[in-house]
Amino acid sequence: MTKFHYMFLVLCITLIGVSCAKYDQQIEITDLQKTQTIILHKKTDQKDIVSMALHVYGKINGEAQLALMLNGKPYKTKIMKGNINFKWGGDWYADSMELRYEPHQPVNDGKIKIEYVFKTI
Repeated sequence: MTKFHYMFLVLCITLIGVSCAKYDQQIEITDLQKTQTIILHKKTDQKDIVSMALHVYGKINGEAQLALMLNGKPYKTKIMKGNINFKWGGDWYADSMELRYEPHQPVNDGKIKIEYVFKTI
């Protein structure tokens, strides 16, 4: 392996490590048949929040929508059915996030997990 290839490999591994969000909190939506509002909070020892990241995954038998609310209106929405695996993230300057889960068709079975992190400077 040449010196260039070695340096390129080290750079790639470093970038992968930096770009991956570490989620330090997790919840599960347990009653998938019911419309619900979920409030996610920063950790009590965190100061000023500047960004957030969510990873939503699982599987449902049916169809539902998840919305991230901002100032009382949907900021990001996702229709979920079957296998679920998506991420949301970006600037966020609040100590909490409001998610609204709403089944669109009868949801007979499934499990949805949400991993999340609030980030400070």
